[in-house]
Amino acid sequence: MTTGLLLLIGFLFFLIVEYNNPETLGQQPLPAKILSAMFQSVSFRTAGLNTIDLAAMTDASKFFGVILMLIGASPASTGGGIKTTTITMVLLMMISVIRGREENDIFGRRIPPALTNRALAITLIYLMVFIVVSIILSLFEHVPFIDIMFQTASALGTVGVTSMDTGGMHVFSKFMLCVTMFMGRVGPLTLTLALARRQSRGGKNIKYPEDKVMVG
Repeated sequence: MTTGLLLLIGFLFFLIVEYNNPETLGQQPLPAKILSAMFQSVSFRTAGLNTIDLAAMTDASKFFGVILMLIGASPASTGGGIKTTTITMVLLMMISVIRGREENDIFGRRIPPALTNRALAITLIYLMVFIVVSIILSLFEHVPFIDIMFQTASALGTVGVTSMDTGGMHVFSKFMLCVTMFMGRVGPLTLTLALARRQSRGGKNIKYPEDKVMVG
């Protein structure tokens, strides 16, 4: 369900935003525009191929592409990213908080709190890595920050697309991208297994006193 929604939303977004952009979809006939928008909606999350000039896209499209690359594909696939089910768990938790419920449920099934916490931890760690690497690259590359975020998300999601001259980047920036790609491919799986093992192992049956903390 999440995959279907992402494909549909991505297709409509790119078709609408890039429809009149003369350097991307603007010069194409309507059938080609539809096909190109559909292709990029899929490619940003898995394939890493492109049929239009990604560097010529609007900043809005680049940023939406960053979101798709960070979400990535589904579990047990060769795609990278946070994964569709992980981001769905986080969204379900947000909806539960808004509705004033303590547990997540969907389609008549309850999601274990431990699974939701694991999804939230993976998402936050993934986003922190994305932010740190983007900041580091911005210190060495004198290009628009949206292109740096695009490049970082592509590496972290192991997508393989770019909107800048990767070959002309600083040596340290290339090294950081290599490390980021390795983390993006191995990191989420390793992190998931480590968290699952730590939770299943349990620990001392100690519960500390509850305290109220003001948030928001």
